[in-house]
Amino acid sequence: MHYRVLLSTLTLLLLSNLAMALKVVVSKAGTACANGIYMQQSPSLIPAGFAKVCRKSRWNTEDMWAQLTNGKTPWYLKEDDDAYIYYNVGDNKWWIDAPEGHGLYTSVALNDDPFPPSRGYEELGGADLPLPEVVSIDSNEM
Repeated sequence: MHYRVLLSTLTLLLLSNLAMALKVVVSKAGTACANGIYMQQSPSLIPAGFAKVCRKSRWNTEDMWAQLTNGKTPWYLKEDDDAYIYYNVGDNKWWIDAPEGHGLYTSVALNDDPFPPSRGYEELGGADLPLPEVVSIDSNEM
C-alpha cells in the first residue's frame, strides 16, 4: 500500500514537471515581428504559418511537419500573432518564423534541450539585423 502511494506521488510530480509551460522571449531582432513572448505548444499541433506555407507550396502539411520535426520537441507560438519557433531535425536548427510562415532567423541546436538557444542566430533572406536574443523562462517567473 505504501509503495502505491509513493509511486502515485512520484507519477504526479513527474507529470506536473512535464506539464510546466515554458515561455520564450525574443528581443533585439531587427525584424520587429520576431520580438515578443512565445508560449510552449504541443509537438502534435502544427503552427498556422507553417500550414500556410505548405498549402501555398502544395505540400501535405501533416507529412511535412512529421518530416521536419521529431514529434517530441515542443514549439513556441507568439502570444499576439502567429509567429512561431520550432526545431527542424532536417538541418538541426531552431527556426524563428514570421506569422506568415516564412523563416526569419535560424540557430544551430547545441543540445537536446526543448527550447531554442539564446544566441547564435543568422538572418535569412528578408530578415533584418540586429540578430535576436532568446531567453527561455518558466511561465511562473513572469
